[in-house]
Amino acid sequence: MKTISRRRGLTLIEIVVVVSILGIILSISISSLKNFIRPSTVDVAEKLKATLIYCHNTAIIHNQAVILQIDIENNKYFAHRIIRSETGISEKKIIEIKLSSSGRLIDVVDLRGITYDTGIVKIPFTYNGVSEDFSIHLGDEYKIKKSVLNYRYNGKVIIKEGNFSRKARGGEFNDNRNPEDENSL
Repeated sequence: MKTISRRRGLTLIEIVVVVSILGIILSISISSLKNFIRPSTVDVAEKLKATLIYCHNTAIIHNQAVILQIDIENNKYFAHRIIRSETGISEKKIIEIKLSSSGRLIDVVDLRGITYDTGIVKIPFTYNGVSEDFSIHLGDEYKIKKSVLNYRYNGKVIIKEGNFSRKARGGEFNDNRNPEDENSL
């Protein structure tokens, strides 16, 4: 007569198969969840664009100047509303945002072509919403991935792919090309 042996536990092959399947599922889920945990440069550029539009609109609505300060070295920016009263002038902080390492502030370029890559850059918005023309470059340590272009009038803000800046004569140039080559044409 045959005896039926009862098996207790799992074989080594079954354990290896289960662990490898779990490893594959885990690696796929972690890579897809990475952007939820750490915002991408696109997210940072959209947030900066919204902040610039908010500063423009706040200046008009409250009929008061707003100053956006971009701290390049500490990778953050903040905005103050300038409040005038009979007792004097005071500032009220309305926004403060610290960026993650995935979307660093690389530099800020004004309309004259002057690049600010250290310190604090101040972008004023007057009581009627007029600001300065600036190109704000975002990326990682090695490459500029997004350019946020702030226009002087009407609160216009555009996000461009790569390293774009505006020229004083109007238009834009891509800094991946050499702007001096355009002038020689």
